[in-house]
Amino acid sequence: MTGPIAYLTGEYPRATDTFIQREVSGLRDCGIKVLTCSIRKTGAEHIVGDEQRREAKQTFYVLNAAKKPLQLIRCHFSAIARSPGRYFKGFKLAIKTRPAGLKSLLYQLFYFIEAVVLADHLHKNGVKQLHNHIAKSSCTVAMLASEVSGIPFSFTLHGPDIFFEPHKWRLDEKIARARFVACISHYCRSQAMAF
Repeated sequence: MTGPIAYLTGEYPRATDTFIQREVSGLRDCGIKVLTCSIRKTGAEHIVGDEQRREAKQTFYVLNAAKKPLQLIRCHFSAIARSPGRYFKGFKLAIKTRPAGLKSLLYQLFYFIEAVVLADHLHKNGVKQLHNHIAKSSCTVAMLASEVSGIPFSFTLHGPDIFFEPHKWRLDEKIARARFVACISHYCRSQAMAF
């Protein structure tokens, strides 16, 4: 694989998730270009050291970009122009993988909007692989961004809480569509294999 990879999570960097920062740092030390992406901007309470300050400055924040109406519209038009089929397949996947209920539909539409913004950022930066940590909402965004962009995604499955609601988070679909799934434990792997 040539070209940069992108790391996505719900909030990055966080003082409580130093394992993700170490993983990103380790990949960079191996000469791999890693772009960090986060759905939400991290609160000030998590920016506790120089490493977090550095990472926060260079991280792409999806919701910050999505809150700019002109940028949001441009991202969606660019995605449609790049590949209308992929755009609408991504939308269809968002509808297909939503949990039941009106509230879930609304959330899934937001995830699709975020995914298109992320996909645009990935294309602009020549990203060849998207990796997500935590298999909940940010992984849904990663899966949809992959569908819209054609850039493969993978994720790290942590658990155990995700296994209490695997159908809500559509682990089956995420596992089936991912290039690979990194499981943090044998228990996690055994649960993932059930899908």
